[in-house]
Amino acid sequence: MSEKKKALILTTGGTAEPLVEAIKKLNPDYISFVHSEDTEIIALDVSNSFSHKYLSNEMEFHNIDDPQQMRLVYDKVKEIIYDLKKKDFDIYLDFTGGTKSMVAGAILATTGDNIEYSYIGSDSNFGRDKDGVGIVKTGHEIFKPQEDPFELYAIEEIKNSKQFFNLHQFQAAIENLKIAKSKIQDNKINDEVKFYRGIMEFYDDWDKFKDMKVSRLSIQLKHFPQVVDDLNKFNLDFIKQINNNIQFLNKKYSKDLPIEDRIIYYLPDLLNNAKRRIEEGKYDDAVGRLYRANELIAQISIMQIGILDYKLLEQKVFKINKDQLIDILDIDSPALDFVKNNHPYEFNNPKFHTVKLASNSSFQLLEKIESELNLSQNIGIEYQNRKIFKQIKTRNTSILAHGLNPISSNNAKKLFDLILDFSKLLMPNIEEEMELAKFPKFSQIN
Repeated sequence: MSEKKKALILTTGGTAEPLVEAIKKLNPDYISFVHSEDTEIIALDVSNSFSHKYLSNEMEFHNIDDPQQMRLVYDKVKEIIYDLKKKDFDIYLDFTGGTKSMVAGAILATTGDNIEYSYIGSDSNFGRDKDGVGIVKTGHEIFKPQEDPFELYAIEEIKNSKQFFNLHQFQAAIENLKIAKSKIQDNKINDEVKFYRGIMEFYDDWDKFKDMKVSRLSIQLKHFPQVVDDLNKFNLDFIKQINNNIQFLNKKYSKDLPIEDRIIYYLPDLLNNAKRRIEEGKYDDAVGRLYRANELIAQISIMQIGILDYKLLEQKVFKINKDQLIDILDIDSPALDFVKNNHPYEFNNPKFHTVKLASNSSFQLLEKIESELNLSQNIGIEYQNRKIFKQIKTRNTSILAHGLNPISSNNAKKLFDLILDFSKLLMPNIEEEMELAKFPKFSQIN
């Protein structure tokens, strides 16, 4: 503890000796007696025995109307702590005396407030009356510092963190770990908390579509055996899924593959993200992601034809390269006319090398190119045949788009199934990739 003045809270029982022993041992600057009507006289006797040392304003007395009501004690001790902290005391609690309810209420009230605890016990098995199970006999008192039970509360914070993680509430999970760390002195548990936090921060970033260095997750995983002794405590399914995630992310961010080959892995990732939003009940957010997944299908398909601008790698923005489009089409091509008519300024101005199309326009262009060039790919044609634009228009009435209506659970799930099925035309194994990219969950919260 620091050099600040010490305040001692004493729960008062039927004997004075334990209280006297605690005061002698701790030598506080301020004493606060918590007593009942019946034990007030004990508190006064103890205070009188120290009257030569303490002024009247350095002792206070708090009567509990019913010492068998834990809540009454809890509320009173909370008030005492609040006042002592305002006076900038280091606070100690000795809970030797008092009813069981009084002791329990006092400990609960002080838990989490950086309090030091003590108990006056017996120096031997013969130091208590009633054949060793009664009160401590005079002369046999021994001061016993106690560990802060707050560390047990920190374990609960870790459990809460895992539950938040399972619900995809990553920021809440991380905040719980921060709270836990502030309460734990055990280095081993602190290492475990640090490990969990590194894992959770990674998935929080991933959930927000931040570019990921897969090595962050791999490094965390290497520390796992050193940090967690009991594998069942952590559960192996969690670790197995992290390894699946690493396998997926290595494909998505592989430096050995051009972006044209990597970009397709954004699609299962985006669909998983939408699925997590549905699980959370955030249906408008889910539909926004599904709308983007639908547009991504068009953009990847256009890219595969070879008319996507090379600046995708640098700027991560999808634009159609005019020169490449002209090269693959006839001068009187309906597809070329479509772009000219929809974007006359960009198409006719030599300063512009690219044209950016909206989602539906991308599919319309794709359909015309597929028909004109007799391509085996039929994404644009299927988009029109399946009337997906009509189905996806529900997003436009959303409060997060152009309307004021919330998206229902049923509409969000229907749209998810629609886009997932449509995605299989572009990526037949998409469900396998989604399984690899699925976030892990703790199956055991302990």
